[in-house]
Amino acid sequence: MPGRLFNWTAPLFALASRRWGDDDARRVAALLAPYLPAHGRLLDIGGGTGDLAALLAAVVPCDVTVLDASPRMLRYAE
Repeated sequence: MPGRLFNWTAPLFALASRRWGDDDARRVAALLAPYLPAHGRLLDIGGGTGDLAALLAAVVPCDVTVLDASPRMLRYAE
């Protein structure tokens, strides 16, 4: 049942996830800095549309992978 909900709401999440900005990415990157080596790998579990992950990839030199249970959400991920 939860998967159906996310499939139905994916377009709404895609619109809402545009709220993330460069400042948010820098703040999250600062929190992750002690745990993420330069040019390391970052797994965004439940990353939805991948918008925050894409911003993080631009700020932190790392490979980012988005994992989400909803295929519809991942259609929005780059």
